[in-house]
Amino acid sequence: MDYPPQGVGLPMQEKEKKDKGRLNQLAIGTFIAFVSLTIVLITQLKITEFNIIITLLFIMLSLLILGFFGNTIYHILKGYSEKRRCNKFAKSNFKDFKKLVIRFREFTENRPDNIQLIMQDIKNKTEFSQINVIWHTFIEERYKFYIKKLNEFDGTKDNLVVLAKEFESILFMYNELYINEPVKNIRNIGRDKVPLQYKESYNKARLKYIDFLNDYKNFAKIANEDLKEKEETFGLGGGILFRDFFDFPEEL
Repeated sequence: MDYPPQGVGLPMQEKEKKDKGRLNQLAIGTFIAFVSLTIVLITQLKITEFNIIITLLFIMLSLLILGFFGNTIYHILKGYSEKRRCNKFAKSNFKDFKKLVIRFREFTENRPDNIQLIMQDIKNKTEFSQINVIWHTFIEERYKFYIKKLNEFDGTKDNLVVLAKEFESILFMYNELYINEPVKNIRNIGRDKVPLQYKESYNKARLKYIDFLNDYKNFAKIANEDLKEKEETFGLGGGILFRDFFDFPEEL
């Protein structure tokens, strides 16, 4: 019967524990050997050669520290290096993210080529008065409040992820309140009853919004690649920090 190589298939924590144990054993063996060598050398040295003795003792102490704490020191330095790398990429990706957020402002404004205004016209000027359309100021006020947080970006990966998640929640609200729910209600009543001019206006606004979503998806894919951890946890979907998929609005 074939057995897997030693260490294969072991949980990550158990494997790290065994590796650390072997490292400690190696450090102790090296330390003992170096102590023996030092004792031999000291017996051959003169008392006046004090600096050499101090140097040897310092090397022994360094070996002992590295043996027992080397793994911890390595992970601390590695974590610090990874954090600096991610923060550097966060600053560069924030520039593209901010452009998208600023661009989204036009979708919150009282413009005739925005979906929410077209839906309001369908509700107020046609037989679809019973459909529910939230007034456009709802999304506009939340967007203005969010912009204040955006301008407080502190240059870190964690802060960029938080800002992105909050912005993605605004996109979700916009999509649900002004697109999905009204469209579903209109279809329940009868989409064939929507005047052609409103269908055309809606579809133009829909395509404009889809262009924006596609640009955000492109940003998200690049940012996810830049900011993903070098060592991800397998099977847990590591590396997906920014939403890179959206359900596009359907036609009326």
